[in-house]
Order: sequence, then C-alpha cells, then structure tokens
Amino acid sequence: MDDEIVAIEKLDTWDLVDPPADANIINSYFILKAKQDKNGDITRSKAHLIANSNSQCEGIDYNETFAAVVKLPSVRAILANAASQGWEIHQIDVKNMYLNAELNEDVYMRPPPGYLKPDQKGKVCKLKKSLYGLKQAGFEWYETLCEFFRKIGFMQSAVDHAVFFKHDEKSSTVVSVSTDDMAATASSIEAICGRPWPYKGGNYYSMSENDHLRRCSQTFLQACLSTIQTL
Repeated sequence: MDDEIVAIEKLDTWDLVDPPADANIINSYFILKAKQDKNGDITRSKAHLIANSNSQCEGIDYNETFAAVVKLPSVRAILANAASQGWEIHQIDVKNMYLNAELNEDVYMRPPPGYLKPDQKGKVCKLKKSLYGLKQAGFEWYETLCEFFRKIGFMQSAVDHAVFFKHDEKSSTVVSVSTDDMAATASSIEAICGRPWPYKGGNYYSMSENDHLRRCSQTFLQACLSTIQTL
C-alpha cells in the first residue's frame, strides 16, 4: 500500500482541499492482488487504491464511460498478418495507466485511512487524475492514449477504435489496445523500440516481448491455413 501511495503522489493525482459545502464526496478503499506466474506461483503482492464510484452522479461527477477494448476479429487479423509476414510482436504494459489521464470533472474523494497528517484533519482529495474505480477513468485514459498516438503520427482504425496504425517508407506498425495492455506488431524491431513511447517523470510504459503472444499468432496462422486448404 505504501508503494501505491508513493506512485499516486509522484503522479500528482490529487490536491488536499477543504470539502465544498455542496460537493458529492465519494469514498475510497484498497484492494489487494496477488500476481502469479505461468505456474500459478505468487511472485508479488500489489495494492490498488480504488475510488468508490457507486455514489457518483451522471452529469455531475462524470459524463462518458467508454473504455477501449480491441475487438476479437481485429486481434485475429493483426496476429495473422504479423505471423504470416514475420513481423515483430511485442506487448506493452502500462503502469498506473489511469493515473496518467487528466480528469475533466471536479471529483472529491475521502482520503484513504491513515493518509492525513494531524494538521490535515477534515481535508478531502480533489482528484486531478483518473483514479481506479471512477466511472470515467477508462474514457479519460482512452482520450489520453488517442492524443499520444496522433502526436507520433499514428492513424486510428475506422472499424475498430482500439486499433492504431502507421505506415511509412521504412516500416509499418499496428497497435491494438485493451485497456492497459497493448500488442504492438511491426515490420522491424526498430519500428517498436525506436518509438518515443511517452513518459512523465520516468517511463510509465514498460515494454517486453511476450513469447506466449508470438506462439498464439503462429498457432492461429496454422489454423487459418489448414481451414483454407480444406475449402
């Protein structure tokens, strides 16, 4: 939990203020997760601070709730294309994704237990970032991600809003987004590792090759070829 609070403070997630008289102040709580490896062994424990959105009021505390999740047919097409052409396949995992998105509404939250110092009694958190649990968190993160892709020259698919692509003389890159996970496929490793993936006070996108993703794409391609041969 201490690590979560450190990350929240580092990303300037809220300001401590006196509660406005007519404000809807939502609660907060921690959830604990155990990260497991492919064998089911626990590798580390993690805590997330969650904003309790049950008391949020539509039109006051939030407006949009859309979250980007790539469509399954798009995943199949992207992986089949990457496997058939021998493209690079990498996974981009986003750290503290919602905390990197700015809030457009005024949202007030009670601080987590034990957070306030004695001279801060009665203060509440005025959220500046999309904390986990907020109804609009997914939408704000999606808007932030779209803006970033536009800045580095990517276009957005007209049939799947969670797919972004870029073609130039040197390479082609296709990225699919599913909330905080992105699968990046490209005709060269430089097209992926050479991209200026965004950072703010330190890199908050960590990129690592996913062998399982590569094996899935190869298996899927083989299944497609087998189906075509039988037609």
